[in-house]
Amino acid sequence: MRLLLFIEYSEISNPNFLVKRLNSLTVLGHQSVMIFFVLSGFFISATVIRRIQQKQWSWVNYLVDRLTRLYIVLIPALLLSSFWDSLGIKIFGTGQDSFYGEKFHNGHLATYKILENLTFQNALGTIAFVQTIFVDLFGSNKAVWSLAYEFWYYILFPSIILFFCVKSLKARVLYAFLASGILLTQVAGNKMLDCM
Repeated sequence: MRLLLFIEYSEISNPNFLVKRLNSLTVLGHQSVMIFFVLSGFFISATVIRRIQQKQWSWVNYLVDRLTRLYIVLIPALLLSSFWDSLGIKIFGTGQDSFYGEKFHNGHLATYKILENLTFQNALGTIAFVQTIFVDLFGSNKAVWSLAYEFWYYILFPSIILFFCVKSLKARVLYAFLASGILLTQVAGNKMLDCM
C-alpha cells in the first residue's frame, strides 16, 4: 500500500516525526523479501541436497511440495486482489482523478496502470509463475512479482545440482538446457521489469 498510495520519502521536504516513524516502519519491504529468499533458499537447498544424497529425489514429490506451498498463498491473493480492485473500481470509478484512473498513474504514486493489468491473462500468467516475464502483474498486487522468482529458483537449484549428480549424458544435457533457459528467461524478465 505504501508504494501505491504515498510519495517517496526522499521527495518529502521537512518530514515531521510521524512521517519519519511511518517511513521507518514501512521502508524495508524489499529487504524483507531478499531475506526471505535467502532463508527459503537455505532450507530448500538443504532438503534438495539431502534427498539427492539419500537417493530419494523425485521431481513429482518436490513439485507437489513446492506448488502446494506457493498456491496456498497465491490463489487466495489473486482472488482477494480481484475482489478489492473490483470493489475499488465500483467505489472510486475509473475517472481521471480516481486511484484507477489515468491521472493517478501519470504521477509519482503508482508506476503502472492497475485497471489495464486486471486481466484474466495476467491472472493465468501469475498462476503459471510468468508474471514480469511474459505477462504483467495482476491488478494492484505488485507483491506477486516475487513468486515468479521463487518458483523458478525452486526449479533452477535442483537442475544445477542434478546436472553434476546424474550419470546419464542425456539427463545432463536436459538439466543444462533447463538451467540455461531459466537463467536467460530471468534476465529477460529483469529487463521487462526495468521497463515497467
